[in-house]
Amino acid sequence: MKTAFEKLNYTRRIIYTAVFAAIGVLLPYVTAHAFGPALGPVLLPMHIPVLLCGLICGTLYGTVCGVLAPALSCLITGMPVPYPMLPIMIVELSVYGAVSGLLFRKFKLPVYLALPAAMIAGRAGYGIMFAILNAFQSGALKAAAVWTAIVAGAPGIAIQLVIIPLLMTALSKNLSGVFGAAVNIRAVNAAKKIIKSGGAKYILIKKNKIILQRGEPGISGALDVFDNSREQLNGAVVIDKIVGKAAAAVFILGKARYVYGFIMSRAAKDFLAANGIEAACGELTDVIKNRAGDGVCPIEQIVLNVEEPEEALAAIRERLTLLSKK
Repeated sequence: MKTAFEKLNYTRRIIYTAVFAAIGVLLPYVTAHAFGPALGPVLLPMHIPVLLCGLICGTLYGTVCGVLAPALSCLITGMPVPYPMLPIMIVELSVYGAVSGLLFRKFKLPVYLALPAAMIAGRAGYGIMFAILNAFQSGALKAAAVWTAIVAGAPGIAIQLVIIPLLMTALSKNLSGVFGAAVNIRAVNAAKKIIKSGGAKYILIKKNKIILQRGEPGISGALDVFDNSREQLNGAVVIDKIVGKAAAAVFILGKARYVYGFIMSRAAKDFLAANGIEAACGELTDVIKNRAGDGVCPIEQIVLNVEEPEEALAAIRERLTLLSKK
């Protein structure tokens, strides 16, 4: 059964895909009315939402958007024409969505590499489909037609290479969770290496840069940042060695954007998801153990049945005060 986090993420991606497909219908229509239908092949307005869908939502959703946008546009506006351009564009755009999602989301390439690679693959799909249609019509492949499409669309290609990375940066400020982690992927990978090497136990990332490293074990580092530098935690991607429900409460109240734990308890992941923060982990465990490894962490134990982050934080402070007196 899917967790609440997985259901939310799945629903969100479906909504984004539907929105991008709608934009893929609307944008060419508006462009044609504003500048004339001849500029469609020049500006390539349908390509942008499909590429964005692949980059943001992933391979499957990008592919679906690449099929839906031209099909719905043909049905609603008559653009592109049903034959031969509709099948050609469906292949081209679905490849855009699939490859952009595959390279950016799965293989973690930066957008400035994933984007042109997807555009090249899509044009290859255009050429292959063009060749197939010509073969069925017993006509010779007119390679010039594909080349002409590339040359005619050069302004649109240039626009895509400039505007899509800018849009990704702008959207990253508003789209949380996995997309936020993907945008910060280089810093995330660097943070993971630092923690694996023992250089830190708790790292914050913003704008693809590591802004803070702490080496204290347990919850003390996260709590100190919350108390003294809360603005750093607000909107940050958090990479932590161990994330229990206690740490999750601090991240929720500090308004973190995304949390990755090398070890994370199920209670922590569910707690983060219930409060709108997406999370991932290397190892998902039932409980966070104490330092001796022979029982549940005492801080973790007091918050296991707490449902409100504020209540959890109060319980954490009270227990830390008691422990400091022993």
